[in-house]
Amino acid sequence: MKLPIGSYIIISYEIKYLERGEEHILISTREKITKEEGEEVVDKPQIIRLGDGEIPEFFEKLLQETDIEIEKEYTIEVPPEEAYGVRDMKKLESIPLKRFRRFLQQERLVLEDRSKRLAPGKVVYANLGGLQVYYGRILHVGDRDVIIDRNHPLAGKTMHVKFRIHKAIRPDASREEKLDMILQKFFGDVSSFLKARFPSENILEIELSKDYFTKFAKIDRMSAETILREIYVPKTLLLAKASLLFKDLGVTKITWIDEYEIGIESTSKTEVEEKTQEEPVENEELDSKETEG
Repeated sequence: MKLPIGSYIIISYEIKYLERGEEHILISTREKITKEEGEEVVDKPQIIRLGDGEIPEFFEKLLQETDIEIEKEYTIEVPPEEAYGVRDMKKLESIPLKRFRRFLQQERLVLEDRSKRLAPGKVVYANLGGLQVYYGRILHVGDRDVIIDRNHPLAGKTMHVKFRIHKAIRPDASREEKLDMILQKFFGDVSSFLKARFPSENILEIELSKDYFTKFAKIDRMSAETILREIYVPKTLLLAKASLLFKDLGVTKITWIDEYEIGIESTSKTEVEEKTQEEPVENEELDSKETEG
């Protein structure tokens, strides 16, 4: 099965490369978790939409070109020219030392440690209106100039890719299938508490079940922070992707419904009647004492 751009996939992966004989992990869905008995490595599959740039470009291209079988593990070696390119000597740039220092003072260029001290190996970023973009790495600092390597930091490296796709939804799948993946992507396991439906062609209605709140003994500051993290932050991120919902689902309006029962301790009818009967007695005693006086 080929996966075109716009496909949603649940995938586990790890990309490594060698540098000076040592293996380095570029990105991975495997994470180390510290427990009482020690560290444990667990895999947390990721939901991605092909074409959105959530993974390196060469990896996206690899996934699109591979004839995929669900739950089959693939191990593929990607040469430099298909990953981050081969090292190009033409990308070594010489900048006069005085000009380079002036750029640092003006913050047009910024060193990785934010200092003004030049040294080989330091990474240089270009400051584009507050956005820092990788510019290169210092190779040499001379009396008159600075040599910058403008190649990608991973140029010349072979990438070792291992991945397994657990589920795939192609662009021609139903709206309901794509919506299910989208909700899982943003809300994770909490998506099981969300009831989503299309009341009309271009309207999406999402309801947060009241059952979600039953896992909290009470709504205090800690539980409020959990609700914010699990529900309302992902909700904001989802709404920020409104163009995605329009493109994949044809949705132009989203209705969000929260349902929460407020528990109030009620007073029984018997208690109310007893209290009502007691009040006149007290008043009669008070009236009697006033008469005697």
